[in-house]
Amino acid sequence: MQCALRETREEVGLSVHETAVCWGRLYQHKGHAFWFFVAHLPEEVASEIRLGDEGQRYELIAPHDYLTRHKAIPQFQQRLADYLASQSP
Repeated sequence: MQCALRETREEVGLSVHETAVCWGRLYQHKGHAFWFFVAHLPEEVASEIRLGDEGQRYELIAPHDYLTRHKAIPQFQQRLADYLASQSP
């Protein structure tokens, strides 16, 4: 998780504390391991976003809207759907 938190700081300028991470799951694909983490942050944190060298643009959208977005990354859609399903009663 420390790697993900460091990458978050480097790529979008947000310092997320480990305790803010509320969910994570390991995914496997073609012999590679990928982690997906979720953190809930206050809305005002969005004003602190600063893209790193690799970032081009960002857009904040509701999680459920991302699931139906045509240009969304399919793997991220599935991972987000897994998280949302885990939160349903």
